[in-house]
Amino acid sequence: TTGEIVDAVYELVQEAKPDGEAKIGMHNRMDMVKLEGNGKLKGEDIRWGIYMLAANKPLTIIALADPESFEKDAPDVQRFLQSIKKI
Repeated sequence: TTGEIVDAVYELVQEAKPDGEAKIGMHNRMDMVKLEGNGKLKGEDIRWGIYMLAANKPLTIIALADPESFEKDAPDVQRFLQSIKKI
């Protein structure tokens, strides 16, 4: 469930702080939940993101990266998400 996935990230990431409430919406005719935030992993600052799609088979993407890479690679993550279509 969504709560279990968020709990797993919070166990892994120290001082995990979400950027706000989870965003719930639609993506290519599929329900989507998105939650991003920051924290520490092995003492280093990180940004994290959880993206869940209610596709034919549920898909969950968990992204963890240093803040600079997270922002730099965000367009690639968005392109990947845009490529996922309901069939």
